[in-house]
Amino acid sequence: MESAKKRKYNEDYIKYGFISILKEGRELPQYVICYKVLSEGSMKLSFLKRHLSGCHPNLADKDIDFLKHQEVGVKRIRINHRGQLSQQTQAGLRASYMVALRIAQEKKPHTIVENLILPCCKDIVHCISGDSAEKKLSSLPLSNDTIKRRITDMADDVEQQVVVEILGAPLNTFSIQLDESTDVSSCAQLLVFARYIKDGDFKEEFLFCHCLETTTKGEVFQQVSDYLDRMGLSWKNVSACTTHGAPAMLGIHSGFRARVRQ
Repeated sequence: MESAKKRKYNEDYIKYGFISILKEGRELPQYVICYKVLSEGSMKLSFLKRHLSGCHPNLADKDIDFLKHQEVGVKRIRINHRGQLSQQTQAGLRASYMVALRIAQEKKPHTIVENLILPCCKDIVHCISGDSAEKKLSSLPLSNDTIKRRITDMADDVEQQVVVEILGAPLNTFSIQLDESTDVSSCAQLLVFARYIKDGDFKEEFLFCHCLETTTKGEVFQQVSDYLDRMGLSWKNVSACTTHGAPAMLGIHSGFRARVRQ
């Protein structure tokens, strides 16, 4: 398939301001002005031109001597990897996570950053601080896929913190509560909450959410069991288990609760 084809860097790409870097054994295109590294699939002239016209239209007419001079500067910065670029990268990474957190808290679509927030920030910074400050914003990783990864990373980190607290509870005991809901596409979602003791007081946290293809007792029990095994938790440490009040939904009278006891 065309999407699976691995393209190699062409020396003519420097005419458009792109050089190549190696990252984890992959050859990726990097723009010499904003230092942004594109994906492996973007190693195509049409994609590179799209980045140039969309993010740096004012640089489209720069001559090749200017771009080659910038290439030398990029290579010098790579050698001094503990210098200013490293600090800017860390600051940009932190800013990316902060933006992703606000997007998740407000339940907004991931594309709002790339389509609205970032352009607005560029306009504000350009009016107040000028072109140099605006260029720094162009290097921030705030694409749709990046925001999605940031939110996933933060969710995984919170999940790990909750599991660590459960494992550190007295006698490692905790209780769970199961519920079922539906999302915007009417798909069934299994919701599980945990209650445990933390610093001498009870604490309740959301544990996990999984999609349900059916609402049978077997699938619900298997989903919970698989999750506990994966996180290093055990049914032996579950001190109590409550479920939604509808027997037809979870089958609590026909087998789910009995399986938990077993």
